[in-house]
Amino acid sequence: NVVGEDFKKQFIVTTRQGIVLHQVKSAAAFHSFLPEVAVRGMVEIAKDQVLIANQGTGRYLLDVSTRRVKEIDITYCQNTGTRLFPAENGAHWSTSGGALVKFNPLTQDCERTETGLDKVSKFAFLNADTVLLQTNEALHIFSFSSKTSTPFMHQGEVFKASGYIHDFKIT
Repeated sequence: NVVGEDFKKQFIVTTRQGIVLHQVKSAAAFHSFLPEVAVRGMVEIAKDQVLIANQGTGRYLLDVSTRRVKEIDITYCQNTGTRLFPAENGAHWSTSGGALVKFNPLTQDCERTETGLDKVSKFAFLNADTVLLQTNEALHIFSFSSKTSTPFMHQGEVFKASGYIHDFKIT
C-alpha cells in the first residue's frame, strides 16, 4: 500500500515486513532532526519551512533547504496543541484548552477562537466555517460564524465512541 506521496518525489510503502521509505531523487536521502524530541505534529507553512510540534509546548522551525532547525517561542499565543492543520499564508491551526488557535510563526500573528468546550484534543475541518471537535467526552460540531458548539449526533443520539478516539480523518 502506498501511504503518501509529496512534492519532493518520495513515497512511503507499508508491507508485511515493515515500512519502506524511498526518495526517488537521491539514494542517500535520510536525514535526522531533533533526535531527543518527541515530535507529535508537523505542517509545511511555506516553501521549505516546516513547523514541528513536540509532545510538550515546544515548537521548532525546520528549514529543509539549509537543514537547520531552530526553536521558536510561541508562549504569547498559548498554543499547546500538537495536531496541526495548514491555513493560508504560512499560518496553521492548533488547539489550546477549549480554543482553536490560528498561529503564524513567520509573522507571530495569533488568533484564538473559544469553542465553549473545556478541552479540545483533536479536530478536523468539515468546511471553512465548520469544524469537527473531539473532547474527552464526545464529538462536537463547531461553527465559526455562529461561535457555537453542538454535540455530534448519530441516528438521533449524541455520538459516543466505546473507547478512546486516537484519531479521525474527514474524507
